[in-house]
Amino acid sequence: KELAAAGLAPVIEALEAGLLKTPAEDFQVAYFSWWLPHALDASNELKGFLHWEQTDRVARFRELDVAARRLASSQVRQAVSHGLPARDAVARKSELGILRHQLGLKRPSLSIRTLLQKMPTTFPQLTPCVLMSPLSIAQYLPTDSALFDIVIIDEASQITTWDAVGAIARGRQSIIVGDPRQLPPTSFFKRVEEDGEELDVYEKDLPSILDEAVAAGLPVQRLNWHYRSRDEALIAFSNHHYYDNRLITLCDEASGSQGGAEIPQEINETVWESACHRDGQTSILLCCHENHRQCAEAGNRPLAEQSG
Repeated sequence: KELAAAGLAPVIEALEAGLLKTPAEDFQVAYFSWWLPHALDASNELKGFLHWEQTDRVARFRELDVAARRLASSQVRQAVSHGLPARDAVARKSELGILRHQLGLKRPSLSIRTLLQKMPTTFPQLTPCVLMSPLSIAQYLPTDSALFDIVIIDEASQITTWDAVGAIARGRQSIIVGDPRQLPPTSFFKRVEEDGEELDVYEKDLPSILDEAVAAGLPVQRLNWHYRSRDEALIAFSNHHYYDNRLITLCDEASGSQGGAEIPQEINETVWESACHRDGQTSILLCCHENHRQCAEAGNRPLAEQSG
């Protein structure tokens, strides 16, 4: 009687006739089919929304985004040249002359560290943006060389404090980038390989430079945009349980996920080149874990080749 009084007599008849195999789901479909047009008419924003216009805006934005990245790449290449002379126009005893001579040898007579010591002026011009691991920084960069304008430590949660100090000391200012939700550095595998003995639990995890920076009260800027997961389900669990649903996810539209943004396929090259594009002659030292450095180098050619 209550359903009939509420105007649901057809539903009762369909139930009695056995026409509804899933009555709860069928009711939801019918109800929302009735409710949706009323909700659209009640909202000025939704009432004026035209999906084809939105599709055109997204397509236009993607075109402009690709064009902007291509233009930025050409501007970067022009900026890193810094008016350097042609390779055949440099003096034999000059810094560039020493570099040209070493490049022409089948077996260079100078180590990389010694060569950089002999190029204090032109090295920052040839490579204003350098990507190195902490070990490579200690091995190749002279301690008395000119300071970088900025040192960026990527994946800081994986870099121990003592490994990062050498990189920080080579710059005028530093940006420490990392995720405190990731696992900290560990000496477990290294010590097991060396000693063949199991470590105690308290010896396995090591302090990271990210932990030290947070504990020191340095200013924090959160990055909430996430583009790496092609499907929303891959990041949804972590976003809910670890990041309090603060992440703005940009997933692949073809997978049916939310967002629908285009995932850049050449992100390594774009970041590498755009990082060098600054006013004047800014020098940047990118410090990262050895594994990330090898991956980045595999997808990018040296800037010295671009400017030569």
